[in-house]
Amino acid sequence: AFFTTNCPDETGFPIPYTQDFEKYATNAKGVDCWQFEDYLASTKTYPEVMNPTSGAVSGKQLELWSTSAHNCVAIMPKIQGNLADYMLSFDARSYGATTKSVLYIGTMDNVLDSAAGFAPFDTLYMDGGNELYHKDLVLADYAEKLIHSRIAFSSGLGSSLEMTSDMYLDNVKIGMPPSC
Repeated sequence: AFFTTNCPDETGFPIPYTQDFEKYATNAKGVDCWQFEDYLASTKTYPEVMNPTSGAVSGKQLELWSTSAHNCVAIMPKIQGNLADYMLSFDARSYGATTKSVLYIGTMDNVLDSAAGFAPFDTLYMDGGNELYHKDLVLADYAEKLIHSRIAFSSGLGSSLEMTSDMYLDNVKIGMPPSC
């Protein structure tokens, strides 16, 4: 039900960690050491790497769908150290010019845990218009909600889907927060 790559170091990747999805083929269902799942679909077509031809940013991005038939989760690789010591940054956008989207940011240990294993700690609402949204999250601000070992992105919460659309995720980074 999921795709995972054998990671070179199961203790986690060192920081800074960056993923821009550029090295993967369009329609790729796997990204090194990430786990993907679509909990509502019988045919697993999402998440996948896409190369949108319109929108606020060009280049390859990870597409997550949210419909009555799709609830996508993408779990990042494990990062060395305590998540609360770092900052998570990423870009996201809605699919189309008028389509609104919501992206949930949380933690999860394994896609096999089911959608109920996703623990959200923040939400990004996107108004459409192909606008690129940049998000910087100092994870210390969410320390009590970081209950699992890996950062995860979800297009829905369990069987409850707040909006039905797809969205793109790009330029995911974990590094040290600013010192001031």
